[in-house]
This record gives sequence, structure tokens and C-alpha cells, in this order.
Amino acid sequence: MNRKFLKGFAAGLFLAFILSTFILWLMIRDRKLNIPYGRNAMTVRLDDIQDYIDKFYLNDYVDEDLYNGAYQGYVEGLGDKYSRFYPKRDIQDVKDELNSNIVGIGVYMTIDSASERPKIIKVIGGAGAAKNGVENGDILLEIDNKDTEGMPLEVAEEMLKGYGATTVDLKIRRGDKELNITVKRRAADVVYVEQKMLDNKVGYVKIYKFEGATIGQFSNAVDILTEDGAKSLIIDLRGNPGGDTNATASLCDRFVEAGKTVLYAVDKKGNREDFKTSDDKVLDIPVAFLLDKGSASSSEVMVGCLKYYLSDTKIFGETSFGKGIMQTTYLMNGGSIKLTTAYWYTPDGICIHHKGFEPDYPVEDDPETDNDEVIDAAAAYLAAK
Repeated sequence: MNRKFLKGFAAGLFLAFILSTFILWLMIRDRKLNIPYGRNAMTVRLDDIQDYIDKFYLNDYVDEDLYNGAYQGYVEGLGDKYSRFYPKRDIQDVKDELNSNIVGIGVYMTIDSASERPKIIKVIGGAGAAKNGVENGDILLEIDNKDTEGMPLEVAEEMLKGYGATTVDLKIRRGDKELNITVKRRAADVVYVEQKMLDNKVGYVKIYKFEGATIGQFSNAVDILTEDGAKSLIIDLRGNPGGDTNATASLCDRFVEAGKTVLYAVDKKGNREDFKTSDDKVLDIPVAFLLDKGSASSSEVMVGCLKYYLSDTKIFGETSFGKGIMQTTYLMNGGSIKLTTAYWYTPDGICIHHKGFEPDYPVEDDPETDNDEVIDAAAAYLAAK
């Protein structure tokens, strides 16, 4: 019995030796043939590409530009248009963005649904775009000779930004005409919020984007309208791509008592983070939202919050964009990276990603008329309450 066991054990060892030797031979063979596998695949292929460049590429190049291009392409391989790698030279731009210090040409944009290109919805007076002839309604065909078809709004906004006194070349469509305009970037006081009083004491507030300065401007706009006797409020978020989630939470403070959840975010590990209101100064008046396909992200956060806590809040216009994900920017050695890191949910646990908010009253603005039919419908509804 012991003899048979020893013979079997020896045979097993021999077969294990043969198998391990074969696997080792395959690994050596693959390395000799430069067949990449696993995480080493990218390194091996990049070395091969570098060899071809060194041997055959005609022009001079900068090593750092090649490296940055590889890093950017690696992140783009995620297939997530919101995730990006920023080279080291752009870190200050990222810090400026995180601090809401905007240097650009002075426009607000949305994505034109027909052409899938950035469209100017607001030119800020005194900034570079206004001084160089850019107008509301212009569609950007190219930014610095790069075609904008299918370009995410965030990418277009980043391309328009730069350091003071630099320029950006635009090719635009205005009606049936195509124009080439060079715009000099120029700092200006950025207006994120505008307000006016409509008939029947209906207050109207337009929010272009959610940034740190939006908080004070919105609070000031609401104070002006309520002091003038506004009995209800229209909040126009059409074309608003979102922005700072904390700023949105602060705006919700005006309508929801302290300690209430504005939204909560859940990451890949299931960790939950709640964003809550912090102010007990509550404005108790009926609210109507105006939305369209360009209303996204933080715009949808505000709608989800007020629709939950204020039961009579209504939506007019179109179904919103449906961006129910959040991004985080990380500063790192040699650059920085922005990644999609969480889904966000309304206070009642709904994720609107790829769904958006549907209007209670679908209305389209007729561009052939002087009136804004969406505003008119919301104003008529509020006046009758």
C-alpha cells in the first residue's frame, strides 16, 4: 500500500513538473515574440510605438506631449465622456475651476438638439464674446479648428477657457451664414441669476449655472421679488448644465427647512453621502420649474428636492437631460484626473440617470413668436392658484 502511494506521488510530481515547465516555456516564448498580456500590454505596445516613432517619424516632438496624450487616451478608454485626465500644465486651470474662478469669453451654452453642437444661449455684457460680435443663438461649429459635433458641453466650456488676454478662434453658424470670429478672452463680472416681476405678482428667476456666486445672486433675486410682493415663483433652468452641488443645496435652503436631505450619493462600494439643508429661513410660496433637454445635473437636483418637499411644485417645458452621476477631481503627481465616482438620488430614492424629469405640462416655445410660451403657461398656472 505504501509502495503504491509512493509511485502515485512520484508520478504526480513528474506531471506537475512537466506542466509548470510548459507554462514557463509559453511565457518565455510570448515575451520573445513581444506578445503582451495582462497589465503589461500597454507598456509593451507603447514601447513598440515609440520605436516606430524614433525610426520613421518625420518631425520633432516633445516627449511630455506624447505621455500626456497616452494618459488622456487611457482615461478616454473608459468610454465616459465626463472622465478626463488633465496634464500638469493645466492643473492651475483645474484649481480655478474648483474655486469657481472662471476665465473665458463670457457666454452660457447648451447643446443644440438638432445639430448636437454647443449653442450660445446668453452672451454676458462686457466680456470677450460680446465685444467681438458673438450673439445669442450662435451655434459653435469649430473651436480652435476642432469640430464640435457630438462634443460634450463640459469639453466645449473647457476649450473656451484660458488665461487672460489670449484668444480663441470660433467658427459659428448664425441662421444661414457661417462666420469666423476670433475672440479675446476677457474677465467680466459673471451674472448667474437674473430676475423680473411678471403680471399677477408672479416672480421670474433665470439661473444660468450653479456656482459659488449663484448662491448670493439667487438669494438677492428672491429677496427683491418677495419685497415687491411676489406671490409665486418661476425658476427657469432651461439650458442650465448644472455645476456645484453644494451651491444647489444652498439654493434649496430657501424653500426647505434645515436638516432635510437635498440628495444623496452612492459610490461603487455602497458608501452613502447626504447633502442636507442648513437654514431654517423658509420661503413658502408656490414654485414652477421650466426645463428643457439642456437642464442637467445640479438643475435636476434642485427639481428633485423641491418636487419632493413642496408637493404642489410643477414642471413646464420638456423632459430634462437626465444626468444622475457625480464627478470628483483628484490632484495627482504629474497631472490631475476627473472621474465619475457616484450615482446621486433624490430624497425619495430615485435616480434620474438617462431618464430625466418629465414635465407635468409639456410646452414648447415657438421661435416664430415674440412671446415665450413656456413662461406664459407657467405664469398662467401660478396666477390661478
